[in-house]
Amino acid sequence: MVMTASFGFWQLDRAEQKQQLQSAIDRRSAEQPIALPNSQIDIQDLSAMQHFSGVVRGSWLANKQFLLENVVYKGKVGYYVYTPLLLADGQVLLVNRGWVAASAYREQLPNVELPSEAAEISGRFAAPRSKPIMVGGLPPANANSDAVWFYVDMALLQARVDMPLASFVMLQTSADDTGLVRDWPVFDAKVSMHIGYAIQWFAFTVIAFIFFLIFSFRRSKVEEK
Repeated sequence: MVMTASFGFWQLDRAEQKQQLQSAIDRRSAEQPIALPNSQIDIQDLSAMQHFSGVVRGSWLANKQFLLENVVYKGKVGYYVYTPLLLADGQVLLVNRGWVAASAYREQLPNVELPSEAAEISGRFAAPRSKPIMVGGLPPANANSDAVWFYVDMALLQARVDMPLASFVMLQTSADDTGLVRDWPVFDAKVSMHIGYAIQWFAFTVIAFIFFLIFSFRRSKVEEK
């Protein structure tokens, strides 16, 4: 009973932590968009920028664009299109411009156009996608091609652009005529999941208490005889 009850209270504590996280992210999302470049903002501070919306101005580094492979959207395999954006202050921001479907032939890559050389886009700042875990270590992100990457490697991109690179990326939300899909998932802290787990553990506590009463009653009957 003590063990199951303690697990229940632990899950309630996790739910409270997740609710605070969700509230903090919701507040950031509701703030006014942050404009870049901005001399007062440290682009290396991921925690200070994550989940804020923003407006950025710069020019596309088209020759550094790459596709992130094996991205599934509504059951279809495709790519995320990543294009670095050179800001006016000489720093670079990696922009996820959206999803494009893959062709029937792997060697035939989709033709993704840039709307213009100069750009002003809006979106949401986010952490780069985490690297996959593989037994024996990861191969280079662009082991097969500079045009198609297996995962986002910020250190590799930093070496390619040879300019200060932001520690966060932008998920573009503004529209253009490229036809890319920008249906970004909304953050969900899954507070209800932890509450559900807590209810289960408390139910186990009640069941254990009922069994305790039953066996205690039977034992007392046996001792009376």
